[in-house]
Amino acid sequence: ALRLTYLNQSSNILGETRICHTSPHCPWENSSTIHLIEVTDPDNWHTYTVNINDELANLPGVNPLEIVKINVELYDTTNGC
Repeated sequence: ALRLTYLNQSSNILGETRICHTSPHCPWENSSTIHLIEVTDPDNWHTYTVNINDELANLPGVNPLEIVKINVELYDTTNGC
């Protein structure tokens, strides 16, 4: 997954966006602080763009005024995600 994490001044994670391909065994779910953007065609390369202001509308549990840093991370797991 490509993960965007939104951090406050103390570097605590307030919320995150994940561009990912999940399987039926993946425990990830959308919530007020996690937004999943599902990759529907994992066998082909696609270009994704994210407008941060628009994306934060998908995270009602995150106060945009508290965000001081955004990390862009490659995230790997073996739980079927």
